[in-house]
Amino acid sequence: KYLSASDLTFEQTEFVANRSSKIKLDAGIGAGLSVKNFFAGISFDHLTRPRQEISGEIESRTSIKMTLNAGFVHKIRTANRKKTAEIMPNLIFQQHGRQQNLQFGVIGKVNWMLMGIACRKNIGSDAPWSSIILGYKALDFRIAYSYDFDLNKKTVKMGNAHEISITKLIAPNRKEKHKSID
Repeated sequence: KYLSASDLTFEQTEFVANRSSKIKLDAGIGAGLSVKNFFAGISFDHLTRPRQEISGEIESRTSIKMTLNAGFVHKIRTANRKKTAEIMPNLIFQQHGRQQNLQFGVIGKVNWMLMGIACRKNIGSDAPWSSIILGYKALDFRIAYSYDFDLNKKTVKMGNAHEISITKLIAPNRKEKHKSID
């Protein structure tokens, strides 16, 4: 994180920011489960609860964030046997401190290309957000780009977000059956 305190104004004239930048250890853990066409997962972020304060006066720590997700993969038969198509509706719930978000999305996959849209709602707020997702998936590797934007015209534009994710999919070891030699 980085902070430029030169443009900030405080009620207390004696306030001094001790640091303009800092690096802190932050850790998370998660697990996923896939059974037939259903999938679900849980993760916890900010387990080390790193400090966020810019002065030594007030101690502020990041709260732990919990994420729950679930979805379904529906395979679509195509006329051309070489093409594969899937549609994946999914639901994500996140809680970070007192803030709770609920997101519903649908991702489509045709051969190697991923395309999707999602809508996220902060529970207790009127400002919904949407995401557009584009990506590439081959065997056990996935790379995706998403763009988040505000759907509410009444709020002050807070800036849109760009995200790139790279995922290595890990499948459990499957034992191969070998024929015995007589």
